[in-house]
Amino acid sequence: PAPFDRHDWYVGQSSSGAGNDENSSVPTQRYVIDYYMFDQSDPDLPPLTHIDVRPALDGPRGFLMRGQQLLKEAFPGISGYLKRMQEQQSTETRQRDNASPSGK
Repeated sequence: PAPFDRHDWYVGQSSSGAGNDENSSVPTQRYVIDYYMFDQSDPDLPPLTHIDVRPALDGPRGFLMRGQQLLKEAFPGISGYLKRMQEQQSTETRQRDNASPSGK
């Protein structure tokens, strides 16, 4: 079914992480948000609403972000493993940093 509503959202990130900064080197990313409505099998229940949010394909960054999400969905075991390895490395780095003497 076709979406009943569509929005474009622009998301930017500043170096401080507190909003979009005009001098930031991090680009603003446009996202496409589609709203779908599906009838339920029981007519007494309200319709279901599905929201589909995805990066717009405005440039290479949007393609990359969408490709990464596709791979995560296609290979959940591998992406879960990689995420756990990344978290483990972050934890080890924090522990090592906390254990090192403060006067480097």
